[in-house]
Amino acid sequence: MKRGFTLIELLAIMVVLGMIAVIAIPNIQTAFSKSKQNLLENQIKSIENVARSWGVKNTNKLDDCYVLTLDELKRLGYLENQDVINPETKEELDGCIKITFDESINQYKYTYTESTLCSCNN
Repeated sequence: MKRGFTLIELLAIMVVLGMIAVIAIPNIQTAFSKSKQNLLENQIKSIENVARSWGVKNTNKLDDCYVLTLDELKRLGYLENQDVINPETKEELDGCIKITFDESINQYKYTYTESTLCSCNN
């Protein structure tokens, strides 16, 4: 007597595996997408913290509003090139840090802004 699977049994296994793949693949893609978004958010927080370090050493340059570019932070050695790569697009971030004085809390706010909004007039 031969042992093995029949064609029907193999087809049933293929159908079950296909259903598992249909359920699992979107969840895996969502997890990767959320992971990249979280990484980008953490990277921006890190860049804002680096800008705070710059601000502490350069209080004489700060006014009600100051725009600090990522290029300037790299040029001064506060950032390295790998620190400013967007994990979602794999392209370099081209924004800036907008430093504004918040009178209600009597301190500066550091906010990453896209390059098209890098101005104190907004």
